[in-house]
Amino acid sequence: MTVALKGSARNLAKIGRGGAGAGGPSNPLQEVFRQKPDVLLWPAGVSPSRGSPDTIVDAEWKILKPSRLDWGVDENDAHQVLAYLLRYGCQRAKLAYPILSGSRLPSAGPPIF
Repeated sequence: MTVALKGSARNLAKIGRGGAGAGGPSNPLQEVFRQKPDVLLWPAGVSPSRGSPDTIVDAEWKILKPSRLDWGVDENDAHQVLAYLLRYGCQRAKLAYPILSGSRLPSAGPPIF
């Protein structure tokens, strides 16, 4: 297993302006929406430049709210992780949150989405 911190950036989409389909000269596609997860866990022998990681971890610097059904997980963070999974062809992702010293979490632990 190889751990990569802020490595192996990829773009979510490619777009073109004008081009042959619009009746003009063909223009090269430009990559947009750069994706760069905080931590990528790569299985042995898989190329970070072309392969799929085993797990993606996105670190958040927000405090969870265990009293809420969704623990206060921001919907945008969930969308971001889904975009990572799609682009990297990965099946597993985790959101990582800090636990402040002295914090008490319910014994059931955080939800699994």
